[in-house]
Amino acid sequence: MTGVLVRIKRAVLAGQYAFSEKARLEMECEALTELDVAESILNAVAIYKKLRSTSRFRSGKASKRAI
Repeated sequence: MTGVLVRIKRAVLAGQYAFSEKARLEMECEALTELDVAESILNAVAIYKKLRSTSRFRSGKASKRAI
């Protein structure tokens, strides 16, 4: 588990988080509660994120990696 995920989990456990309006709309569309989201974060083993290359020599899609 990465240090970033550990820090996120600690923040969730401490109640130090807030949902954006977009996140709230997406939660509503999927019928998820704040508790559902917090539980998902606490049970996560990795974060998957598309990373955009900053190289001007690389073109194409972003690569998907676990961080």
